[in-house]
Amino acid sequence: MHIDITEATAAEAAIVHHVMQEAFSQYAHDCIPAFAAHFETVEDVAAAMHEGGAVLAWLWDDAAGSARYRLLPEHFIIERVSVLPEYQGRGIAGAMMSYLEAVAVGYGYDQVELTTRLSLTKNIALYQKLGYEIVDTEPKSGRVWMTKRLEMDTLVLA
Repeated sequence: MHIDITEATAAEAAIVHHVMQEAFSQYAHDCIPAFAAHFETVEDVAAAMHEGGAVLAWLWDDAAGSARYRLLPEHFIIERVSVLPEYQGRGIAGAMMSYLEAVAVGYGYDQVELTTRLSLTKNIALYQKLGYEIVDTEPKSGRVWMTKRLEMDTLVLA
């Protein structure tokens, strides 16, 4: 199975939104408070993409995953990592993360950051397997912050 990762264009904001909504729908009844992603519109996604970008993961001709990133002066932030439920467990999230790490290096960042929910233990375990470390937790909000230091000379775009 070959996973293609591409930079999402502004015209593909609706696809990024659709994948995110479908992927996050599995958490709709389990997470309180609800994810902000549940309330985002295509316009919100397009605006967020303008602050950095997004990627799409393709299996054959199907968009199976998406993720966004933000470019801040001192931080490369990965957010809204989403894989359609029927495609989970196939390495798509890991492929997108590797691609995004290479994008970060291309912009000159030596570290990436992300936030997830403490209740999403499978996601935390995946990120740890990919080399991310927990740097802070906030039990009241149910959030965990994770970072990964990047090896500037070893990452290449897939």
